[in-house]
Amino acid sequence: MISEHTKRLKHYRKLIGQYVNYWAPVMGLDSWAELSVDYTYVPCPDAPFALAKCQADWQHMTAILSFYLGIFVAEDLSDERTEAVVVHEMCHALLSEISPDCNDGHEERVVTYLTESFLRTKYRERNQRCSSTCGKSSSTNTTS
Repeated sequence: MISEHTKRLKHYRKLIGQYVNYWAPVMGLDSWAELSVDYTYVPCPDAPFALAKCQADWQHMTAILSFYLGIFVAEDLSDERTEAVVVHEMCHALLSEISPDCNDGHEERVVTYLTESFLRTKYRERNQRCSSTCGKSSSTNTTS
């Protein structure tokens, strides 16, 4: 019998693959010479809490997206959060030419913003439909 942990690992592996297959052509990464996906169960030694890592070589247009499935299971990521992680790492590949050696946090902020923009664009119609049918306003109310 397959354990629940193994089922979750397989779920994330399949889901990540589906998201990579969806987003690669949308983001233009299907035209790169190579876009590889690596699934591992051992956390990254340099960042033990990282969900994923992108190693891109913009000159040769290759990228390796590594996903640490053990962390996905431990954190019980939702499908939506999993998709955001995939898009986030793919954005790192897109920006690799601009900031290959930059570690000042700027790239991370830009990648996060681009990820949110891609996902908002994909789900815009669904969100608008929900706003009108769920009785929720499209404006955001904030309280301090």
